[in-house]
Parts: sequence; structure tokens; C-alpha cells
Amino acid sequence: MILDENERPMVTVHVCYSDEEGEVVLSVLRDGGIEGCLNSDVPHSLLPIDGGELGKVEVLVNEDDADEARHVIEEHKASAAGADEE
Repeated sequence: MILDENERPMVTVHVCYSDEEGEVVLSVLRDGGIEGCLNSDVPHSLLPIDGGELGKVEVLVNEDDADEARHVIEEHKASAAGADEE
């Protein structure tokens, strides 16, 4: 289990397959007032991999913020989809 700086559990709210996408999701969450971090089994700075299971990047937030974080991510996706249709 991953803990934050206050030793509270962190949970995965989004999975992506590149560091860049993970950073975008973190930025969206921060704009919504939610702090988080990225987690990956492979250090992409040493072995840059995008895509596939080795490239998997998890976006983690404090367990207490997980529901709100998922809501913020879904709202952003819906907003982006609506903008693409215009």
C-alpha cells in the first residue's frame, strides 16, 4: 500500500500508458483542488516506455479524495469530448 506524507492510504483513480497523460490527469486534479502522484512499476526516466503493461502509469490520490477525483476526471473527459464534437 502506498501512503501519502501523512501516512494516509492512496488509491488509484486512473490508469494510463504514458507519463505525459498521467501529468495531464494530475494537472486536471490539481485544478480541482486535489493533490496526487504518479506510480509506475518501471522507472520511465531510465526505461522510457509508452504503451503496454510496462508503460502503465497509475494516478494516485488520498483515499478520502478518490470519489471526488474520479468525478473531476469524468467531467474533464466529458468536457473534452464535447469540445471535440464542435
